[in-house]
Amino acid sequence: MGDKCLRSVASALAAHVGRAGEMVARYGGEEFAVLLPLQGDIEALALAERMCRAVRDLKIEHGASEVAPVVTVSVGVACLRTVQINVDRAREHGDADDASDWPLMHQLFVEADTALYQAKRLGRNRVVLHGYPTTRRYG
Repeated sequence: MGDKCLRSVASALAAHVGRAGEMVARYGGEEFAVLLPLQGDIEALALAERMCRAVRDLKIEHGASEVAPVVTVSVGVACLRTVQINVDRAREHGDADDASDWPLMHQLFVEADTALYQAKRLGRNRVVLHGYPTTRRYG
């Protein structure tokens, strides 16, 4: 049942991405990463909210949950606001593998992870955008 649930959740998330470079990937046991190049904070937040509702709307029973009678997701959103990573330029200079080229990617991951755990601490079944004080609960 767990694998079937994960596949259903992945499909619900993937149904919301489709522009060039966008993707959904399983990250860890029950976690997913959604990459949205060229999305701003507000657009990414709105998309994450639609994804959260889509998973809830699958109505996959979850009797052991204290949050809801169905499977829900908590979402942490983080965005690179004014920085563009140019891997091709780094490769041209021969330093694409240098760890100093990737501090922004590490920071992006840390911010998304921080927002995710804030969503979980606040009661789950919600979206938190890193750096914004408000959250929304679904269901």
